[in-house]
Amino acid sequence: TPDDMANTDAADRSSGSEHSAVDAQPPSTDWVAELLHNQSRGLAASALLIARDDADTAAAEAIRLLLSRIDVPALVMSAATELPPLITYRRTRTVLRSTPTGGVVVQEVEEEVG
Repeated sequence: TPDDMANTDAADRSSGSEHSAVDAQPPSTDWVAELLHNQSRGLAASALLIARDDADTAAAEAIRLLLSRIDVPALVMSAATELPPLITYRRTRTVLRSTPTGGVVVQEVEEEVG
């Protein structure tokens, strides 16, 4: 809605963000118009269409084609799609293991976390 968009714009200005994300979900029936409005204001618009099942996939494809005609990039994704982590990093941790004789073995383990 226009109020939601105004709130998003105000939040972006106060946080110093250079990027905006407008979440236009049903029951908003004019979300395509909101995308076009944002494009006219100089904001790049795109859409991620989440399909719950095969029937949704067919409907989402039709919407994706509509959006492609007005130069709005769109991607259809299944709700069951597993996404890879956005950020992964490697870390080394120390593992202490006890021996049967009461001693301690120190082991460095390198692992990828994400």
